[in-house]
Amino acid sequence: ILTTSESTENKALEKVKESRMAKVSEVANGRKPAFSVKEVLSLVDISVGAENFKLALRFYKEIIAVSPEEAQYHLEIAEVYLRLGDKVNAIKEAKKAVEINPSNYFRAVESFIISIDEPR
Repeated sequence: ILTTSESTENKALEKVKESRMAKVSEVANGRKPAFSVKEVLSLVDISVGAENFKLALRFYKEIIAVSPEEAQYHLEIAEVYLRLGDKVNAIKEAKKAVEINPSNYFRAVESFIISIDEPR
């Protein structure tokens, strides 16, 4: 019997597999498809909803690989790192958001970093 987390992970991975098979078919027909960020973000939502932060981290890394200049994704992956207990990488990713877009992310990242250091 699968736990809820395992079941959700399997569903997410099955969606990826189905999508990839469709993409392979498109390539075979001469098209050059790519996974959309929107598709992968839906898998992130499923993973986070199931509290499977390791899987969410994998998906965010894929998103950042194709959209490295999107500050919001760096802030979101920082939150996932924090949920995994990895404060060092959480702060590192949050700081990347500020480097990319200081005018929109400075205060949010400042608050995020302060919240990490506060006792829970």
